[in-house]
Amino acid sequence: MTKQDLISRMEGRFISQICGASSDIQRTIANWTKLMNVGPWLVLNSSPATISNLLANNKPLPENADFHSYCALASLGNVQLEFNQPLWGDDALPAFLDANGESWHHFKEHITPADAVLQTGREYLETKGLDIVSYGEIDQDRYLNVGTYAAVGVNLELGNTGRIQFPPEYQRNYPEGDHASSLAEKSRQWHAGELIFVTDHLENALSAWVKYLQVGPWRIQTIDDAIVSDVVMDGHAADGGKFRCRIGRCRWGDKRLTVIERGYGIAPVAEYAFRSKRGMFAVSFQVDPGKFDAKVAYFAERGIPVRLGGRLFGERFALLDTESILGVRIALSDFAGTDDGVETTFPAF
Repeated sequence: MTKQDLISRMEGRFISQICGASSDIQRTIANWTKLMNVGPWLVLNSSPATISNLLANNKPLPENADFHSYCALASLGNVQLEFNQPLWGDDALPAFLDANGESWHHFKEHITPADAVLQTGREYLETKGLDIVSYGEIDQDRYLNVGTYAAVGVNLELGNTGRIQFPPEYQRNYPEGDHASSLAEKSRQWHAGELIFVTDHLENALSAWVKYLQVGPWRIQTIDDAIVSDVVMDGHAADGGKFRCRIGRCRWGDKRLTVIERGYGIAPVAEYAFRSKRGMFAVSFQVDPGKFDAKVAYFAERGIPVRLGGRLFGERFALLDTESILGVRIALSDFAGTDDGVETTFPAF
């Protein structure tokens, strides 16, 4: 694949959903509503009674199979936010929670029309050897989880992000009441600008992104204490602490992807790498430069400090300590920086 082939392959593609795994979905969405003004939520009871034409590991689900889980959906400004809580009958999500705790689970590439979702999944299977982990049809929605984690270190879902409407006994809205429309307006003010991943070997990870997902090209940078200014660690100005990591970055539609190689001296990345090894680490939301300090103060006043923050090539960023409250890590950025510091591109065409 040439550089132009890869650039052409990226044209028109976009990420339509980000999803976290929750052990208590009501607590999770209540906290997102209270802290982030995100909602209203459509909460669904997923089961063989509400999902049709199910596949598991590319095989039809046995007729007597039984599983139940909760799924909650809300709309942000440029992406759908989802959380899933397992109940019984499906071992994959409980295993993920056991290994990783509550955290980001997957992101979804938008595929249209609906009939193309399964076709695209089969192309991954036939051309890349990546299994169809699961597939289902819900009302006008189609979703397919591709077995990308072993090869790439991330969980990818394909889907058309279509309308979902369950029978009334299998769905509810949260919160209820007349203020849902005003909440929806506030929710749409959040724009996901960056998906951040952690890996143990940058070149191997980027090679897999290109080979299996055809995502790239990537810009590689070395980030350390010499080039990041105004550094904040764990809520306090850093006092000469040394840190270093390498990152790869590329654009996917309206979002930036960043893959971080662990490095040293960055506590939240080290903690994640120790527990999860690799995966979807955080999502960064866009904040107007003039409101950045106020937004950081808003979280600090609610007991949520900055785990790591600073200014990189003019861009202000703050990784927040939200895991215990929101069930996932989020960050803030003004995305006002430049492309200074790019050392090389990957692949080297």
